[in-house]
Order: sequence, then structure tokens, then C-alpha cells
Amino acid sequence: MKENEARTKWCPFVRTGLTAGMSVNRHIADAPGATDGVYDETRCLASDCACWRAYGLRRENGGYCGLAGKEEY
Repeated sequence: MKENEARTKWCPFVRTGLTAGMSVNRHIADAPGATDGVYDETRCLASDCACWRAYGLRRENGGYCGLAGKEEY
């Protein structure tokens, strides 16, 4: 998948919180277009993540999440 497409996907491994001591990976209000800002914080980081695996040497070739595994076609 292309990096810009990956950055639109939710990451189940990210943790965030709206209050001190709170650490969750999503909120009830999370949905595309949610206004609490948490949805944007829980998206894939793509090549900014240590687990991102690129296809080939060039970033524009795309890649995949190393934790989730390579896409199968």
C-alpha cells in the first residue's frame, strides 16, 4: 500500500488518552470525521514507525506494517 494510503488507516497498536492516566487505542466517539481529535492521533505513522517495512529502496514504492504482516493478494 502507498504510504499516503496507510496514513489514513487506524493503528491498533497506538495508545493515547484524553486525561492523565488514561491509555487507550480508541474512544467510543472515534469514527472518520470525529471532532475530538483522537481519531487523527491513532492513525498509522507509515514510514515514521519503526515497524514499517518498505517495498524496495524507494519510499514511493509503498510498504506495509511489519507487525500486521505483508499484504496478500
